[in-house]
Amino acid sequence: MIKYINRILYALVAALGLMFVYNLTVANVKTSFLKEQGQIELDAGHYEYFISTRFYDDTPVFEETVISGENTYQVLIYEVAYVKLINEQYFVTDGLFFIMHQTEGTPIEGYFDVFFEADSDIEVQYLGFRVLDFPLYSALDQDTEANMVPRSLFVKQSIYQNITGLRLSLGEDIILEIPLLITDTEYNVKSELDTYISTNDEVPSEAFGNVSFAPVIIIDVKDKVILNISIYIVAVSLFTIGLFTYQKKRLGKKEPTIGVKQDVAKLYEQDPKKR
Repeated sequence: MIKYINRILYALVAALGLMFVYNLTVANVKTSFLKEQGQIELDAGHYEYFISTRFYDDTPVFEETVISGENTYQVLIYEVAYVKLINEQYFVTDGLFFIMHQTEGTPIEGYFDVFFEADSDIEVQYLGFRVLDFPLYSALDQDTEANMVPRSLFVKQSIYQNITGLRLSLGEDIILEIPLLITDTEYNVKSELDTYISTNDEVPSEAFGNVSFAPVIIIDVKDKVILNISIYIVAVSLFTIGLFTYQKKRLGKKEPTIGVKQDVAKLYEQDPKKR
């Protein structure tokens, strides 16, 4: 019974190992691709490549080079939007996307706070983070993990409150404090999307007018996955063959226990012909 349980456990461990190899391979291939392509886009100054929201205006609503001590930052805020289908009806949600490229100085270690300040004492807090290993930063909502800062967060009593400032801080230390002015007139992507959907009764699948489109990045992981899984299967097979061959050779080589010796002795006493 124990022998069969051990074999089942062995098979489960082998299967879990196979899943681990698959997931690790996919993660490594995707990360490697994004780092390589991301570096190309960053060197070319194509910051919009890092926008994760589907629709956006490739002209930032805010762009400024900020120097703080020995550090230099290129701060950009883009207008973005996404479309959601609810009860067979399309709804467009718009907002802002924060990107900051550090061109000089010591990189920011760990997470930091990003505050968007607006009229009527509105303050929206997001979590700032580093994008892969690049000197590039963005921000997300800790609850939803979304990168877009919805425009609705700056609406009070149905009136949009102008965004007047951006503040970055690490604990008690202020990294940057930037005055800015983003009014309701800066938002145009939503109205263009609404018009397109109303006219065509479908969501656009490419750029149109002043609206840019972030295509789905398809990364081919098949070849690397097949290679690594094949190596894993061969390794496990060889190990399994070796393990069972070793166990088979060990059979009968162990000294019988006292109980076994006594049972054999009793058999011989009952039937001396077996000696």
